[in-house]
Amino acid sequence: MTVVINNIRFIFVLLVGLLLFSCSNNEVNKLAVNEKSKEVKFFMAIARPYPVSRTNTDIYMNSNFIKGDSVGIFVYERNSEGEDGELLYNNVKYVYDGLNWASGSEEKIMIENNQSLNYYVYFPYKESNLDPRNISHEVAQEQNIKGEEGKYENYTGSDFLHARDTESSEGTTGISLYFTHAMSSVIVKLKGTLVKPDMSIQLVGVKNKSVIDLSSGMVTATENSSQDLSISMLQTDNTLPDMLYSALIPSQDIGQDILELRIYVDENTQFNYSFDKSFSFQSGMIYIFDVELNEPMNITVSDEVVIIPWEKEEGDRIELIPQQD
Repeated sequence: MTVVINNIRFIFVLLVGLLLFSCSNNEVNKLAVNEKSKEVKFFMAIARPYPVSRTNTDIYMNSNFIKGDSVGIFVYERNSEGEDGELLYNNVKYVYDGLNWASGSEEKIMIENNQSLNYYVYFPYKESNLDPRNISHEVAQEQNIKGEEGKYENYTGSDFLHARDTESSEGTTGISLYFTHAMSSVIVKLKGTLVKPDMSIQLVGVKNKSVIDLSSGMVTATENSSQDLSISMLQTDNTLPDMLYSALIPSQDIGQDILELRIYVDENTQFNYSFDKSFSFQSGMIYIFDVELNEPMNITVSDEVVIIPWEKEEGDRIELIPQQD
């Protein structure tokens, strides 16, 4: 009887030991899985804008992200040659809460310790964008109209920002992204004896639709349904003696005698000016036209167009310090 009891005790102790070992082993496996994949944290900023006369770049040139902004993120496995391999994450929405960026859904971007990834990111987010090399974008025709919240959403929404990271080390969980502008900014500097507040200007003869390749940054303007398409420019400064009007357009080549300015002084006074030369508008560049309106009905447009980069040089960018987990 004693032998039987001892055997039972031995078997009981053995089973308890195996159970404890199994639990311990499961915990180790669980820990190994947790350590294998980590969530990627994103640190995003827009390159500092180049100063342009009295234009308020903080308001009108999207130099800062604001609470509620959302971006789309494409992530590829990076192969041994540094090129895009398998697409791992397709247009994942991340939202800015005023301090940090977080996934707008249950899907979070993860990375393994020995994994290298290529990231392509754009703003504003659009659910239908499923190919990072074929992102469609359309600038508004009425960029001078205020939205429901009293802000110029048509103008700011016409902007398109993009960034990429294809060089971060394997297993990096903190990714810094600097966004640049894909559109061209056209500014009309208006002055003269006929100039007064609340005038309006239309930019005629431009294309307003485009396709962007996030991997190369190339922007391709597409054909309009109407050859006489016009964009109403936003008045960004109504301080006399000269005023500023701005519009965002895709990069594009415009032939001779196609680009036109229509300036409406009031209901009875209108100026139409056709440029007798061609233009090549490039992404991330600002084009400033000096225009004078003088009595009795004279319009003078400077032959020299001032062209400057939208952002400062890379060395002047905001410093971001990702925190590694």
